[in-house]
Amino acid sequence: MSSNANSLGLLWKKLWATNVPTKVKICAWKIARDIIPTKMNLRKKRANSDLLCLFCGAPEESTPEALVAREGALLGTQRGFQNFILESDSLKIVAALNDPSTNLSIIGHIIEDSKALLASVTGAISTNVRRQANCCAHRLACYALLSNSNCIWNEILSGSDS
Repeated sequence: MSSNANSLGLLWKKLWATNVPTKVKICAWKIARDIIPTKMNLRKKRANSDLLCLFCGAPEESTPEALVAREGALLGTQRGFQNFILESDSLKIVAALNDPSTNLSIIGHIIEDSKALLASVTGAISTNVRRQANCCAHRLACYALLSNSNCIWNEILSGSDS
């Protein structure tokens, strides 16, 4: 058994041993396993489900894209970067990050956390790039999924290129 499987088993044992209501434990387990019956998950199972928000009718944002944006903002703050640009090919995520009002969508907590991280950095902005122009980031993400090591790629732009 791998160490990852051992640590996961230990995590589940700790979860089930906690002194919280069973329904909370089950909910946490479902979230960790990504088996909450969200519209996106129902769509993956080929259930007849559109991806429109039940409340406003807008297309729902993607949780993975929101999490990646949050990780990018977190990385920038942890590394002490100033004046950095968070790029995403998800127009919805970028619009939500740039919207000053509170995000009440299903991923609003992730968006609000990302906005707080970006606000803590001088000169941090989020911007949209076309997916076709983002092929380098796509290839790096594919490489990261196949890699067993942690890698961080930093691009420092010099001021003399302008």
